Amino acid sequence: MRFVVTSAIAAGFMVAAHAPALAQDSAMARYEAAMVQAEEELDRERERRAAGHLDTAEAALSQAGGERALERGRIAVLRAGVERERRDWDDAFAHIDRAVGLLQAGGASALEYGDAQYSRGFIAYQGEEFVAAEEAFREAVMAYRTSRDLTDTRRLRTNGWYLMAAHRNEAYRNNEERYVHGQGFVSSHVSAYPDPDLARLYPLGEWREPMTLQLPFSAFVGRAHGFVIAQYDLSDSGQPRNVEILASYPGDLFDHSVEESLRTGRRDAGDAGPNGYVTLFSFIVER
Repeated sequence: MRFVVTSAIAAGFMVAAHAPALAQDSAMARYEAAMVQAEEELDRERERRAAGHLDTAEAALSQAGGERALERGRIAVLRAGVERERRDWDDAFAHIDRAVGLLQAGGASALEYGDAQYSRGFIAYQGEEFVAAEEAFREAVMAYRTSRDLTDTRRLRTNGWYLMAAHRNEAYRNNEERYVHGQGFVSSHVSAYPDPDLARLYPLGEWREPMTLQLPFSAFVGRAHGFVIAQYDLSDSGQPRNVEILASYPGDLFDHSVEESLRTGRRDAGDAGPNGYVTLFSFIVER
């Protein structure tokens, strides 16, 4: 009889020991389910419902206990997405700024960290915080070097965004000087890639006849900023041909201008990459 009582007591201790672990597993399962539902609602542009699921995820994490910086960072990323849908750039930036710190502290992968910085850069740019945008896109460029392929469109676009933000800051500084004389600033660039691997793969190259960079009238009137990444090969005379736009922003506003600009130049054929030539353009109009 004593043996039975002792066994029952031991079993009770085992149940008590497993109870916190089971509760923690249950809380984390609720967190995961709420995060999936929040992402689905954001995809459908239902930010109010998404916010409710994120509240559920927050509560589940609190019940699970511990710091859980990585999981809290992921919630903050989606919180930023909710505010992006509402076009509340200040609140969106506050969430994504917190998110990148939490993801870094929680040991996020380079890909996840890079994606968060890309989002941070986009939000900062839309909120006209161009210095913060430049810094965020620079971080994303570096993170993607180890987490995205050289031909990955997001990796290419990040280089374009970074240069656009950097040139926007440069244009702003120039404007402060030129406004004294009542003048505006129009800037167009053909730039080396900030990503060193892409810069080696697709160098600026030597142009025997420099391009004449053109600007759409609508971009001038609208004070537009943008970038275009164009791929092409060369004719025997060194003229770019078979131009393909790999990525651009905003929309296709500058695409035709880049195609026309490329036709005005001639470059040497000795620096082609595996996919021919890829050139990065950025355009800033301040007036």
